[in-house]
Amino acid sequence: MRLLTTLLNLLPLTLSSPTPTQSTSSTTPSSSNTFQIFDFRAYISSNPTTDGNYNIASFMIPENGFTCAVISEEPVYSDITWYPCNPPSSGSEETWSFRISEGFGQVVLRKEWSVNGMYFTGFAPQDTYWSEGYGGNVTSFEGGKFYDRFEPWGFEITSVIG
Repeated sequence: MRLLTTLLNLLPLTLSSPTPTQSTSSTTPSSSNTFQIFDFRAYISSNPTTDGNYNIASFMIPENGFTCAVISEEPVYSDITWYPCNPPSSGSEETWSFRISEGFGQVVLRKEWSVNGMYFTGFAPQDTYWSEGYGGNVTSFEGGKFYDRFEPWGFEITSVIG
């Protein structure tokens, strides 16, 4: 009974103790969690199935040489569809893909890699903050909208499963 009382008294201290947020184990994902994409361009047609124009999105991840692009008559907005990125060579040990949220409010990149035989998937969401008009990065016209980011666009892997 005394042991039970002691354990119950220690329980709040155990639950409130700080725990490390990062492991130093060799199985921790050691790949960089921050990166930039360049040359983001997208064209979203007002009526892709009737006007013959395609919806397009493309960009580069220069740190690893991946290029990412989608060309489709269907909407490229999706909260579930991932578009694969092309590696710089067939020997790449990581894969990348991306998706664009409904309404183009967010771009999410997904990175898959392994360390010491353990496989990881990291997600890097980034809100788009598009701006139309003078000085903006969205051009609207009768046929659709053109989205453009000339400057490097920073992303960070904020969640990892593995």
